[in-house]
Amino acid sequence: MSEPLTLAQYAQQKGLKEDMLREWGLFSDARGVCIPYLDESGQRRALRWRLQGGEGPRFLWQPGAQPMPYGLWLAFNQQAKGLILCEGESDAHALWHMGLPGLGIPGAASFKTEWAACLRDRPVWLHVENDAGGQVFVQRTVQRLRQAGYSGRICRFAASDVDAACKDISDLYLKLGHPRALEALRTALARHAPAEAAQDEKTACALEAYEALSLYGAILPRPLMVLDNVLTAGLALLAGAPKKGKSWLALALGMAVAEGQPLFGRATRPGHVLYLDLESRQYRVQERLSVLRKGPPPQGLFIAHRAPRLGEGLLEELDGWMKQHPQTVLIIVDTLARVKGAGAGGENAYEADTRIWGTLQQFALDRGVCVLLVHHLRKSVGGREGDVYERVSGSTGLTGVCDCVLVLDGKRQKPEAMLYVDGRDIPPAQLALGFEEGRWQLLSEDGRGWQQNAAYDQSPLASALRHLMAAQDQWEGTASDLTRCLRETSNGAVDIHPRAMFDQLDKIAGLLHERDGVRVRRVRVGNDRVIRLERTPRTPLAAT
Repeated sequence: MSEPLTLAQYAQQKGLKEDMLREWGLFSDARGVCIPYLDESGQRRALRWRLQGGEGPRFLWQPGAQPMPYGLWLAFNQQAKGLILCEGESDAHALWHMGLPGLGIPGAASFKTEWAACLRDRPVWLHVENDAGGQVFVQRTVQRLRQAGYSGRICRFAASDVDAACKDISDLYLKLGHPRALEALRTALARHAPAEAAQDEKTACALEAYEALSLYGAILPRPLMVLDNVLTAGLALLAGAPKKGKSWLALALGMAVAEGQPLFGRATRPGHVLYLDLESRQYRVQERLSVLRKGPPPQGLFIAHRAPRLGEGLLEELDGWMKQHPQTVLIIVDTLARVKGAGAGGENAYEADTRIWGTLQQFALDRGVCVLLVHHLRKSVGGREGDVYERVSGSTGLTGVCDCVLVLDGKRQKPEAMLYVDGRDIPPAQLALGFEEGRWQLLSEDGRGWQQNAAYDQSPLASALRHLMAAQDQWEGTASDLTRCLRETSNGAVDIHPRAMFDQLDKIAGLLHERDGVRVRRVRVGNDRVIRLERTPRTPLAAT
């Protein structure tokens, strides 16, 4: 295994001064060279490692990182009348060494519309690397800038136009040295070559496509995990029956995230939480907090009882909140119906849900925050459960647009419930939960197995078979014989038709053997199909 890249090695490779790199916050650790990403106020928002390279990846993001343009905190970038935009940090370091203002964009296709605000309509020059990724960088950045309403001039230049052997600014700086590289770049920038080629309006294309080749070897940040393998950044849904304890669960989740404590044995991402409790008031929140925690609630949990609807100012309010509280990782909306916007004329329910909630999903993904909507389930029709996700109230457009879907299912009068979990970046799961005095507790990670065991415990058939085998090691007879024996053993509680006996035994055979040491076998004696029950020596039977 190769030694990690050091700051001194990186400086030597790029022809840069190590002391200046340290002034810009770079340092080395056991992984490689650490490159902190600071916002305009100088607060660190992300950390990226530059690795030794070789056959493995060259870069690695800190988990939960929120990438942004690199160099926002530097005073000369904030004061510059124009800016150079280039791919990555090493080109930015070369520019800064030459005294040129510039921002490093972390990835050819990564530019986001909200980043345009830091440019303040100042003219920009996009550096084009002489590869497919360079073309993606220019096309993607221009599209996103114009979509954001950026009205400044966008020009382009390339180090390869100065020297064909140089792919990027860093190569040019290393080959020509400081004075010659600076002179060549100033000449290239002075040409003001437009980045937007004139296009026939009929053939213009606004699709934000990228070439699959640009993904090869790229280190892409994964969605922020707010609750391990349950909730990620994006739009999430928590649906359950009325009065089943959804709001208790949502509040417990908010408290756990605010103080970085695990919930149901799963790690949380610590950060601020905004809980839009739109169907309650302060006194009720106070009561619930006192039940969930003895003592003061955690810092960083904020609660509001009023909010506008989507299309009437909600996104703008949430955007303002994120600017004031950038540490926010979770926003809970209780309930969905209180913020749902109006449908447009001619839309069906699916189209309306996809459009309305799609805007909220885009907001959540762009800001790396989880927005959790609390919602209701429909009653099962005719007693048929079917797919539990199909019972979510509304069209499939709602569940389709969500990145994570949680369904809390159970009978209202019962304290137990199943929490079904599924999502784009998390494996499906089914957790068994118990609810007592306002608190949800994990009963089992294997919800399906827990359900089967609970049903087995309550099965009259299993109980009758235990009684039948309590005093004998083997029983053998036809289905009719077993029907008669079980009817007598259970005092009539078990009365299964002989034709249904085999199917009923198949349903509990596994647990009957695993838990009570009784193996069910089918044998043929002459022309008769016979059931044979055998006690295994490994498990003693306890008659109930």
